[in-house]
Amino acid sequence: MPPDLTRRSILMSGLLFGGALAGVDVVFQTAAARADNAWGSYANGYIPTSALAEIPWSDNGVQLLRSDALVALEDMNAEFVGSFGYNIPINSAYRDYQGQVEARAYWCAQGNCGNAATPGTSNHGWALAVDIGTPSHQTIAFGSTAYLWLKAQASRYGWVHPSWAEPGGAHPEAWHWEYNETYTPAPVAELFESDEMIRISAPNRGIAIIGAGYFRQLQDNEEVSAAESIVSKTLEGNDRQFDLWKSIAISGSSS
Repeated sequence: MPPDLTRRSILMSGLLFGGALAGVDVVFQTAAARADNAWGSYANGYIPTSALAEIPWSDNGVQLLRSDALVALEDMNAEFVGSFGYNIPINSAYRDYQGQVEARAYWCAQGNCGNAATPGTSNHGWALAVDIGTPSHQTIAFGSTAYLWLKAQASRYGWVHPSWAEPGGAHPEAWHWEYNETYTPAPVAELFESDEMIRISAPNRGIAIIGAGYFRQLQDNEEVSAAESIVSKTLEGNDRQFDLWKSIAISGSSS
C-alpha cells in the first residue's frame, strides 16, 4: 500500500459519506450551489483550523486547505515531483482575515493593491487557493517552466488559473491558483485492513482505539499505556478528522 493511502482515505471521507455522518460537520457543496465559494457556516477568513488539512510537504510554515482541495493538490504534486524532482513550493494557502488585512496593507504599500483582495473576499479566505513559488519561495513568473507546466496540467486536478490573474488580466499573477472542485480522485482504499485496530488522537478529542465497527475512548494514562503496547498503527489529526475516523469506525467500513 502506498504510504499516503490511509491518509488519503481520511481526507476524502467527508466527501464519501456526505450527510450520513451523524454529528460531523460535513460541509462540501457543489460549485453551482454557491457563487462566492462560501462553504459550511463559516465566514471568509474565519474558518477554524480544525476544519482544514495541512499541506504535508510545506517548508514555509503551516499551510492549510480544505481537505478535498488538498487531495487534488497532493495528486497534482505527485506528477509535479516526477517532472521537477521537488514538491510544489507553496508560498501561501489559507489566509485568515487578519492575514488578508496584512497582505492588502503590504501590497498597497508597494503601490499595487490589486495583488491582494479586499479582506473578507479572497479565495485564500475559503482555503481554496494557493500561491505557488520557486524552491526559494520567490514568486513564479509567466513563462517559467513551473508556470507552463501548471497551465498544461493543473486543470486535470481541478486547479485553475483565474482569468483576472492571466497576462493581460485585471491583476496578472502567475503564482495564484484556485481549486474549482472538478477533480474526481481515484477510489479511496479501505481505512481498515482485516481486523487491525488503530490508535487515533486529536488535540481536543483525546485518544481512542478504533476498528471496523468498534470505537473506544481511552479514559486515562493507564489505558493509553495499555493501548500503546498492543496497537501499533496510529493516526494523529485535527478534531474534525478524529470525528470522521470515529464515524467511519462505527459504520464498519470506509467504502
